[in-house]
Amino acid sequence: MLTRRNMLIEILSTAPLLLMGCKHGIRPGNAKLRVGSTMQLEPMLFKQVGLTPEQLNIEFISFSGGNLVLEAINAKALDAGGISQIPAAFAIVEHANLRIIGILRGDINSQVLLVPKDSTAHAFKDLRGKRIAYVQGTTSHYILLKLLARNLMTLHDVDAINLSPSDGQAAFTAGKLDGWIIYGYPGLIVQNRYGARVLTNAQGILTGDYLFAVRKDLISDANVHHQIENYLIANQKAFAWRASHPREFSDLYAKVIGVPAEIILQSMKQESQPYQFARLNQKVINDTAEVIKAFADAGLLTSVNDISSAFDFSFQNVLRA
Repeated sequence: MLTRRNMLIEILSTAPLLLMGCKHGIRPGNAKLRVGSTMQLEPMLFKQVGLTPEQLNIEFISFSGGNLVLEAINAKALDAGGISQIPAAFAIVEHANLRIIGILRGDINSQVLLVPKDSTAHAFKDLRGKRIAYVQGTTSHYILLKLLARNLMTLHDVDAINLSPSDGQAAFTAGKLDGWIIYGYPGLIVQNRYGARVLTNAQGILTGDYLFAVRKDLISDANVHHQIENYLIANQKAFAWRASHPREFSDLYAKVIGVPAEIILQSMKQESQPYQFARLNQKVINDTAEVIKAFADAGLLTSVNDISSAFDFSFQNVLRA
């Protein structure tokens, strides 16, 4: 049985391996702002709009998921980065060294529960007692909990298996899974290559409001504050280029991450909304509290009454309403 203690131990145990290549300690006043990049996305986008990390005094460090960004920030090996509300929920409950400073609006249509093409399942309830893979501490995990709750089921009613995206893809294509809750390009790849079928997606579960987090101990530093503001402004320009150049973006990004350009383009065409930064609001605080409640109801987190102190509103002037 996956307990809260075991889950936190497993999540935190990734930190030493993750941080081996990251410098941490006291940050000099003129140091580069170390920002988490999702699969090398931001450096490529910045280049297309004529910006370089050197111009903004930024160092990009690539991560494959927000849960890893969280651990790096908490260990002071990273200064800022994007995460979903799920790792944010764990960070808030565990009083991690971060503050949420903005919303990163993004896609939820790529977050899906897949079943094999020959599956007889037509609804989530048909997967009772079946093998379902998910990625612990991510949106995939949250989707699993919400689908269980909606169908009056618990983790005891399915054979839930925590697998990384690559291990999940290998297991799914080998016929070892009855369901796979996944996000991003891997889901589209197995749909196109292996005929996997979408049983349901994250509509009505996820809001599409992802979060941007910064080390709590840096926010009061005026120089760092200015660096973050410059980064947010630049990134909004970069995301606007991405939205207006889908074909060009797909071709370029395919060369960076090794995913077929047609898969990237298909994903863009199916996005629920374009990626852009936005100001914090009460709704995103309430939504994050709902995430905490879902994990608390499953016995994986401690319930928290007020989480508002985890959100910092001092960057609102450079973000869209």
